[in-house]
Amino acid sequence: MTIPKWADANEETRRYYTDEWGRLPENDDAAFEMLSLLTFQAGLTWATVLSKREALRSAFSNFKVEAVAKMKDEDVARLLKGDSPIKNERKIRAVIQNAGAIQEYRSTVQHEKRKNAFLAVLENSAGKPGGWPVYGEEQMTLLRHFFNDWGFTFTGPKLIRALVESFDLALPWLQEEPIIESGLNTMQIVVDPVNNHV
Repeated sequence: MTIPKWADANEETRRYYTDEWGRLPENDDAAFEMLSLLTFQAGLTWATVLSKREALRSAFSNFKVEAVAKMKDEDVARLLKGDSPIKNERKIRAVIQNAGAIQEYRSTVQHEKRKNAFLAVLENSAGKPGGWPVYGEEQMTLLRHFFNDWGFTFTGPKLIRALVESFDLALPWLQEEPIIESGLNTMQIVVDPVNNHV
């Protein structure tokens, strides 16, 4: 199997690529974890973030949306002192703020649909030609509006694109050739050594 350069960095990245990349998450917490990992990745390599994934899970209550949304300033201080393996206050606060944004959005959804409402937004924002979810420019714009309207942060166009690619909500301009050979794969987009931002 041919894999992209970013995924061939080490055993951890190869396992992630084989077992997780290009698959929809099972629930909101898993979708939130990916959003958070991509947030932490800004300016770092994906291999670095994956190497700290278990420690990040421990620091952020396994990325349970409800638990992270309740974190306060004292939790941020604790994480900065030592509990978080990536001690960047902006990123830590962004993860907490985004959990709160998901919770706020969930509160507007019918009770029986609340549990995975964030994941439903990611799926339902996509167009479905032939029944297959696809993100084009229109869908990406809708998703950006969703993130902006609900108070998410650190969710610029590159991060959003990386998020939908990691869930295999394929972008039409990548469909003519395999994503892994396009030179536009998720991790190359996010880790931009020149611009160094998401």
